Amino acid sequence: MDPSEHNFWVQLGKTIAVYRKTQGLTQKALAELVGTSRVSIANIEKARQRVNAFQLQRMARSLGVTVGALYLAARPTFRGVPNPGED
Repeated sequence: MDPSEHNFWVQLGKTIAVYRKTQGLTQKALAELVGTSRVSIANIEKARQRVNAFQLQRMARSLGVTVGALYLAARPTFRGVPNPGED
């Protein structure tokens, strides 16, 4: 994994943690809403585990944000994918 991709996953995990805490949710509570374990949430937040599209959608819904909001919060650090509209 190249450094920019790793940075994307780190930033995404931090973003999820910030939204989770803002909503007053514990890792266990978010895990129950998403249908995964508390350990998985902890690992996702620390970029030790990647989140799949289905989990990301359920997390976003549980956190009261869009998948796009989570992605865009992490996107500036990931240079491997062009922004929409860029060639």
